[in-house]
Amino acid sequence: MKKTISVTFLLITFLLISGCSYQKSTVDNTSDVTKQYVSKNLGIKFQYPQGFEDKAVEQGNKIMYPSWSPIMYIAVFEKTAGEKIEDSILNIIKQEGKNPNNCKVVKKSTKEVGNQEYMIDLADPISYTKDEQEEIRLADKNRTPDAGPVDGEYKKREIYNKRLVENCSAYADPLGLGTSSSIGSMFLYNDAVSKTKFVYLPGTADPYFHEYGTIEFINE
Repeated sequence: MKKTISVTFLLITFLLISGCSYQKSTVDNTSDVTKQYVSKNLGIKFQYPQGFEDKAVEQGNKIMYPSWSPIMYIAVFEKTAGEKIEDSILNIIKQEGKNPNNCKVVKKSTKEVGNQEYMIDLADPISYTKDEQEEIRLADKNRTPDAGPVDGEYKKREIYNKRLVENCSAYADPLGLGTSSSIGSMFLYNDAVSKTKFVYLPGTADPYFHEYGTIEFINE
């Protein structure tokens, strides 16, 4: 009888200790809320989303995640303090070998504080070739319930996106065609903090490795 009580006591004690250890581990995991990345070299900082490890690396003017990714990055550009941000962005298009006169910079957000968002668009309304008009017509004609979003309007957007990149470089890629979760490419600028730096974020259909809205310029 005493032996049975002793074994039972030890078993209960073990379960209680294990239960306490497991509970403590859960609390520790949930308390690990955010990690921050700070680049004094590039002059920006941001927070990682919950669950992302602190594995971003710098390569030139880019912060990459992971280091081999050609699309998951933040690029930091320099400008003169007196140059308008729109002209600075158009200058990047020129450096890519495109004619900036074919493009315009549009302010994407309307907020007046914090980072302002800008995107690249075509300077003039698009005109479709005869072949493109036929593609649009056929997309509407051949659409079936199983075809998803592919119809004439979808085809117009597809052609427009292609024309945008052809004329204004990959920095203008809006991405996200036919998907609701993707984010198009954009530039960030905050002249209240830095008049000589701005950021480019490529479009992505995947979660950013930085928490959206947490990119900050380090005061100069």
